[in-house]
Amino acid sequence: MTVMVADALLDALDRLRNTGPEFNSFLANHGPMAAEALVQLGADDEVADWVNRYRTRLTPEPAPRDRIAAGEWRSMLGDVRYVGDWTSLFGREIGEDGWRHTLIRWWPRLLPGLSCPCSCKPAMTTGDRSQIRSCAMSC
Repeated sequence: MTVMVADALLDALDRLRNTGPEFNSFLANHGPMAAEALVQLGADDEVADWVNRYRTRLTPEPAPRDRIAAGEWRSMLGDVRYVGDWTSLFGREIGEDGWRHTLIRWWPRLLPGLSCPCSCKPAMTTGDRSQIRSCAMSC
């Protein structure tokens, strides 16, 4: 990755920071992944304009409501009202223990609930560059 490409991606990630996890209020925010895909495809000169268009459909990052207590996290799973609380919790834990220890702690807890029926997954797994670019540019 050249410095210029890295700069395009870092700029995109910085401008997508503090956005919510949703797109159009019900779909997942794939902004960081799509920006990286464009960079990897050599379209780094298109990333800034794409981020400008995509950001108009994003909401701000939700604010925390309550602090998630160690023994009560299960009751807050899957409830979108606590997205800000989860973000805050992971931010604290990463700050205290680092991302690796946080991942080791939380991955087994959260893995049973993961599901990803993403429509772009076939393009990503096959590595079809034209499909990946089309998927990213359509957002």
